[in-house]
Amino acid sequence: MERATVGVGIGGDSDDERELTQLAEKSGQSKSIQISAGQFDEDDTEYVLGKLREAGTDYDPPTRYDGESQMSEGTLSLMEREMGVGGTGGGIADLLKSLPETNIQLNTGPKKQQVAVQGGAGEAPPKPKKKVKKVFDKKVDKETKEKRLRAWEEGGNRLAPVQEEGAAAVSHDLVVEKHNQDFVNYYQGMEIVPKAEWENFYGALKENLDICFRINSVEKNWQKTKEEIENQIQEMLKNDLTKDKIPRLLKWYPSQLAYTFHELSRSEMKANPLLKNFHTFLVQETENGRIFRQEAVSMIPVTLLHIEPHHKCLDMCAAPGSKTIQILEYLHQNGIKIPEGFVIANDTDSKRAYMLTHQARRLNSPAMLITNNDARRLPNLRADETGLTMKFDRILCDVPCSGDGTLRKNPSLWKNFNAHLGHATHPLQREILERGIRLLKKGGRLVYSTCTFNPLEDEAVVADILSKHIKQVELVDVSSELSPHLKYRPGRTHWKVYHRGKGQREPSAWYTRYEDVPNWKKKVIKETMFNSTYTHINNEPERVSDEDRYDPLNLKRCMRIFPHDDNQGGFFVAVFTKVLDEHEGFRYDEMYEGNAWDDPSIRQKPILQDLKEFALEYEKDLSKYEEQKGIPKEQSTQNEVLSLVLEAEEEARQRKKASGVNFGKMSAEMELQKEEQFTYAKLIDKRMDVWMNLQLFYGINSSFPSEYLFYQKDTTNNLVFISDGMANGLMKCTRKYKLKVVNIGVKMFSKNRDDKSEAKYRLLQEGLELLLPYMDNSRKITVAKEVFLKFLEVPLITYEDLKSKYQCSEFEGKEHGSAVMFCAGPSGVYATVWMGVNNVSLMVNKEEIKSFKFLIQ
Repeated sequence: MERATVGVGIGGDSDDERELTQLAEKSGQSKSIQISAGQFDEDDTEYVLGKLREAGTDYDPPTRYDGESQMSEGTLSLMEREMGVGGTGGGIADLLKSLPETNIQLNTGPKKQQVAVQGGAGEAPPKPKKKVKKVFDKKVDKETKEKRLRAWEEGGNRLAPVQEEGAAAVSHDLVVEKHNQDFVNYYQGMEIVPKAEWENFYGALKENLDICFRINSVEKNWQKTKEEIENQIQEMLKNDLTKDKIPRLLKWYPSQLAYTFHELSRSEMKANPLLKNFHTFLVQETENGRIFRQEAVSMIPVTLLHIEPHHKCLDMCAAPGSKTIQILEYLHQNGIKIPEGFVIANDTDSKRAYMLTHQARRLNSPAMLITNNDARRLPNLRADETGLTMKFDRILCDVPCSGDGTLRKNPSLWKNFNAHLGHATHPLQREILERGIRLLKKGGRLVYSTCTFNPLEDEAVVADILSKHIKQVELVDVSSELSPHLKYRPGRTHWKVYHRGKGQREPSAWYTRYEDVPNWKKKVIKETMFNSTYTHINNEPERVSDEDRYDPLNLKRCMRIFPHDDNQGGFFVAVFTKVLDEHEGFRYDEMYEGNAWDDPSIRQKPILQDLKEFALEYEKDLSKYEEQKGIPKEQSTQNEVLSLVLEAEEEARQRKKASGVNFGKMSAEMELQKEEQFTYAKLIDKRMDVWMNLQLFYGINSSFPSEYLFYQKDTTNNLVFISDGMANGLMKCTRKYKLKVVNIGVKMFSKNRDDKSEAKYRLLQEGLELLLPYMDNSRKITVAKEVFLKFLEVPLITYEDLKSKYQCSEFEGKEHGSAVMFCAGPSGVYATVWMGVNNVSLMVNKEEIKSFKFLIQ
């Protein structure tokens, strides 16, 4: 992701980020209560702490006896501050002396600070000898205590117990004040919705967002997953307490593979024991990559890209990765294992880019390259044959944004919102979208999306790009491509720009024209934020109605999604298509004479390179035309234009040579040296000995596409398998050394550390699905279902036990090293194993073990 100012929410799916940090959640995060200063009098301390213990919260006094006392520094400082016992006095120590003996141990997470006090270790904790001393003297009557406690129990910004009817467990939802006056003032002033709808709009933002998930259609057992979901739904329908909370199909999503829980939050589902089984199933299937949790509206952009398996795709701001996985599903549609196309998943943030690798392993696709580049400055990759920049068929531009459309799932944004967040992200979004348009192929499609309501981040960015690329790009009318079940509104054609001023000296103000903005405010307010700036007519026929004359850029073709229309999050989508390339888009026309060519961003490439691109496109069209018309070769005019351009290039080259300095040769040598620095190389080009060893040991036949195997030159630890489009397209490009590669393709082999095996590399589970069709039976072993299940329980079993206890002799006579173990029966489950000297080890992770149990049982 790109840089964002403090407090700016980054567009994306928080559900995915929660999944990527499950280990932290499983380690036992503490629950805490925030008590406002002055909420209780001083002598309420014992009474309140007792109630806290009864509520089952973690804001308890530590386990205290003569041996030791445990308390985190954070809890210590919080209690001192809120209870008013810090400072020069005895502080928390005096407070602890006043508390009665208790067996409750303070839980502050996986790490605790132990404070040693005097006393014999291992001795039984003695009863307190001294009478409990009151810390405070002020008296408060019982009625006041009860009143304050009720106010505390119903108050905001604390963990309040929420118990459903029939539920045995208590869920703790973080209750925050879901109100922000700046938000109200800004969007009411912007007239983001009609006045009559404001209450419904604002009220919907305060409700919890529905849980939504979709089935991974690429996973080979996805039909069984769908059947299991339907079976679970039928079970819930039989119970009166759950029949109204069953998952329902997301009707507008293709192939009926997405579900949503209406009016049911994640925490409520965890707390209700009647839904516990289904929740466990969802978690397990998510870990195994058979389902993906993703907000419903965030599924829209990729759906509108209309991706085919041969497309070259680019996801400019990919993390946390849910939309990238969607792209891969379309590339692998119809059961295609090795698609012709590919996707480059890029993210500016290095940590988030590495998180993408975790998501990629769920799909095990050879058609994915993960990079860590600035999206605004993605490099031009040059194809070897033509030397032209590689363009993409489909580009997803899900840019960083202020994120106020995600208030329903990110409650912390309520307190962080301010009216200038959109001003901060607007320039960044323009630069990213501009770079995306330049990398888009003629006839290609780009989707721009944000999760904000702010026109400065939505229509203003779209309008700026359309006005700069007159007759090159236009917005696509997608109304006929969408399901009638998806409710959305057209884009805005007019908006205002806000400045919050400087307090009493300079009040806040709204502006409709850039000319009215004072000079000192122009550091924040840019000319591109105003819709009145865009006066050009887009590449459209003349319109008749007066209403359309106010929308020359077709901004109504954008999509705005509001939470009160269909119980979803806030979202914005604009779909671009490129109708002309850069060298075709700017032709003489008095409508923009003196404007287009004055734009310095147009002069990115030398004129000869532009002419060469034009000549190559012209020759292709001319060839088709002459073939259709049946023009004989002797009358053909092909290559005439191209030959003129090539002659001009040669003349320019000769002039450089005559000057005495051969810049072209020097730059070519430097370019070649840099290309050698690229991280990955083709295996059969550099390490043929390794490939021959793999073929012989694992029985891989000659039809296996070995040209798709690459290795990392600096370590050679892993061999990766990539798709045809990446091997014969992307990897043959020059200037790819500018890509900061994080991960590529599917890991198929890993270097073997055991010298007793003849194989130099061992098999990896994630690459087996692609490799198995090309292997003979020499390293394939089929065992009984009971034996396979035993390996899932005990991953290491000796040869003696296999033969004596489980009557399994299938491993006898096999050479030491990596092999594939199949489970007998219809499940089709297989796993990599390592055959050592004395035992056999299962070489899969915990998530895969859970998946195997589900598929077998």
